[in-house]
Amino acid sequence: MLGKQQREYGDIAQHTELTFLYTDVEGSTLLWSQRPDDAAELLSRLLHVTSLCIDENGGTVFRNTGDGLCSTFALPHQAAKAAVEIQANLAAHFGSELKARVVLSTGTVLLSGGAHFGLAPHIAARLLDMGHGGQILACQRTVELAREDASSVHTYSRLGVHSLKGIPTPQVVFQLVDEGLDSNFPPLRSIRAASTNIELELNEFVGRQLECDLLRENLAASRLVSILGPGGIGKTRLAEHFCRSQDSYDGIWFIPLANISEPSLVAQTIARTLGIVEDPHAPTINTLCQSLRPARILLVLDNCEHVVIQAAAVVTSLLAECPNLHVISTSREPFGLKSERHVRLEPLTIPPLGNSVSAVDFLAKSEAISLFVKRAKAVRPTFELDERNVLDVADICRRVQGIPLAIELAAARVRSMSVQQIASRLSRNFSLLRGSENDSDRCRTIEAAVRWSFDLISKPELILLQRLSVFRDGFALEAVEDVCAFDTISRDEVINLLTNLVDKSLVWFVDLPGGARYGLLETIREFAGADLSSAGAEKACLVMHARWAVTLAEDIEQSLWGNQKDLRDQIESELPNFRAVMARSIADVHPEYGIRICTALYRYWTLCGSFKEPVDWLTRLLEVPCDDLAHSIRAISYSALGGLARSQRDYDLCGMAFQESYQSWQQIGNKTGMADCLNNLGLLAGDLSDYPRAESLLEKGLEMSVSAEDNIGVSACTLNMGFLELAQKRHARAIDLFTQCVALDEVSGDEYGVGASLDGLGRAHIELGSPHIALDFLLRSLSIRSSCHDVPGLVETIENIAAVKVRVGQVDQAALMMGVAMATRSDLGIPVPGFSSELVDQTLSFLIGTLGTAQATLLLEQGRSVGIDALVKVILAD
Repeated sequence: MLGKQQREYGDIAQHTELTFLYTDVEGSTLLWSQRPDDAAELLSRLLHVTSLCIDENGGTVFRNTGDGLCSTFALPHQAAKAAVEIQANLAAHFGSELKARVVLSTGTVLLSGGAHFGLAPHIAARLLDMGHGGQILACQRTVELAREDASSVHTYSRLGVHSLKGIPTPQVVFQLVDEGLDSNFPPLRSIRAASTNIELELNEFVGRQLECDLLRENLAASRLVSILGPGGIGKTRLAEHFCRSQDSYDGIWFIPLANISEPSLVAQTIARTLGIVEDPHAPTINTLCQSLRPARILLVLDNCEHVVIQAAAVVTSLLAECPNLHVISTSREPFGLKSERHVRLEPLTIPPLGNSVSAVDFLAKSEAISLFVKRAKAVRPTFELDERNVLDVADICRRVQGIPLAIELAAARVRSMSVQQIASRLSRNFSLLRGSENDSDRCRTIEAAVRWSFDLISKPELILLQRLSVFRDGFALEAVEDVCAFDTISRDEVINLLTNLVDKSLVWFVDLPGGARYGLLETIREFAGADLSSAGAEKACLVMHARWAVTLAEDIEQSLWGNQKDLRDQIESELPNFRAVMARSIADVHPEYGIRICTALYRYWTLCGSFKEPVDWLTRLLEVPCDDLAHSIRAISYSALGGLARSQRDYDLCGMAFQESYQSWQQIGNKTGMADCLNNLGLLAGDLSDYPRAESLLEKGLEMSVSAEDNIGVSACTLNMGFLELAQKRHARAIDLFTQCVALDEVSGDEYGVGASLDGLGRAHIELGSPHIALDFLLRSLSIRSSCHDVPGLVETIENIAAVKVRVGQVDQAALMMGVAMATRSDLGIPVPGFSSELVDQTLSFLIGTLGTAQATLLLEQGRSVGIDALVKVILAD
């Protein structure tokens, strides 16, 4: 039935790309109220002038709105020429008496019965609402085609990315500029669609106005500016502070690279931070370029020095392919690229001492002293700079050479020491560095400041600080207890020691919705790590860290079938630590820790739709010789590699991995594992449309599961045999197999299996043309999958319910459901499985064919805002 309707619809409709030119009069309602006697004549004359310009340039008017015209053009440059002539002629005929808004929007539309179905006419209508009298606005597609057309003589000014009411995605808006027309207009009447991940400042930023001005000037002259200086000089804080003052970008994104253990992850980190889903069949840099090309984006790549070569390569590609992209990097060394501009950070200013210098004068003239005072007040609110302590504070700032990190470390001591005591301690420790000015001496000053802070803490605090250096990015209290509490430090001591280190600004703390997190500034971590190594304690701590990471990953694996969102957030927080262990597993030629972590995160990788990274990790880890790797670990890891490779449709790697897994299970005589591999190999054969081989493998897997008395394996093979029958349109056999699965899984208490089998029964009855029977099975599946928090399963069932809805004429409901499903897949990175893709495509095609592209798109977009949990409640309540 669906195929017949689609064919009939195709006979009366065609797709084509057109440019829409819309006009309307600014203030036409006011004109009618103030000049009712001649308003009709004025508007009639205006429409006549407008119509002539459209006709003379090859356009076709298809609607008169009373105060404007809607028209189409085959070529964008014809529409642009007409737009310019309209504004010029209206200015000549009416002056400032009547002004019209003119917009251009190009896109592919469906022509049917004289109507246009598509986004382009809707974008044109929204642009009219945003513009001003005398102005010509254009969408991005119009401008792209105009710039490619050698006959086009017009120029366009970019007005940024804007949210248009009812349009699914923000749009880049341009203004056509012509020498004879006015080009100065107020801001557009819209919401700018800028986005950023840069958070509000937790404490006040001090000084650096000159550097901010230099950044602004350099970004105007070049699209790549590097902020350079030693650790602790304030590069990251300056970049973040500068970005908060920028409002001319469509998006500003901060990309932290300090905890990237593998240079190859630079592009992936950018994509992940921006929420760009990687294409498993294309290099990540290509996906990045394609996604960032249209918009005016500012990227801040923070702490590039340890991945400078790879980061430079990524930046080179991005700048070459994305003409509106700007990049700020922070690093201890430049990229060395031709177009790169540099802003080198100097210490904060400290004025020379004078005989009559007052505290007020110092505060007004010295960035360094202002920073010290503000940070001292943060730890001791009663602290005040006065005539009694101003010289000591100035002496402290001078001894640490105005370096922000060193000043903040010194100011943190105000909680328990007077400024005179701090200055005295610094005098003894920093005497050799007095008066030095070059970069190497600044590095030594920072080191001395850190060492001085280390000297002022107790031995247990220092030991804990050194052990904390094995973590990357951040850590929870429980992680510190698991990794750092051994030998001289007990678990009970950890919380007090950690609190003391936070109080002394050596550890940062932030209270997040998912739980408190701690961490070290990168400079502190480096020095603490060096001390840990010098003390000969690094190996023991790294082993504790690796064991903790493996245990955490495997604990999460057991729970990830349930509360997926919270556990995914936890994994995201700990990814830098997991990656650090995997990287060390390769470097130390002991891959077991890394293999177990990457394998345990299998479900996380699939939920995120992230396959490239784990495939790369597992491939490299499994290539490292390891004679004592247990066969069971090897088998499970190769099975995970096969599943990930199958998800990215790398069928050669998939087949090899499943074969390796089978052989490992065979060596230890584990029939359950062997049956699982046969099951997976059967699925692979089905993907390749080798149905005879698929059936043979699944039957062998079923026989082996039966002999091993593995009911879960029996059910899994039976379920996959059911979907294989569906693929071959053998519906009666598929229904029989799915029914068997329901019975098996109910006996074993496998609710996930019951939900999947009921979903399969629903699918079979949809294809048989029995939508009401299908709906009964699908609602039962939805209820069970909801109780299990099986989000991927819920998405599949909702898509199948939507397929039922279009078959019973409830297309609006179907569109909303598909919108929820599409949004959930996009947000969580859940790909559409191969056996579902045909039905999903059919449903979307039916919706567009029935509702039209515009209405279907609007309903799908409305569905995006509903949320999957809310939708499930509504469906089950009906």
